Amino acid sequence: MGIIILTRNTAFIFLTSIFLGALVIASVLVGKIAILGPFVFPAGVLAYSITFLMTDTVSEL
Repeated sequence: MGIIILTRNTAFIFLTSIFLGALVIASVLVGKIAILGPFVFPAGVLAYSITFLMTDTVSEL
C-alpha cells in the first residue's frame, strides 16, 4: 500500500468536485420526499447541507 500525498491543488480539485457533485445531487433530489422519523422534508436538503461543509473546507485552504 502506497502513501497518497495530496498537494494543495489536488485537495482543492477533490473538494471542489465533491461540492459540485453535492449541488447536482441536491437539484435532482429536490422533488423527492424524505421521511426521517417524524420529520418529512425534501431529500435535496440532505445533499445541499454537504455543500455548506465543502464551502467552509475549501475556504480554509
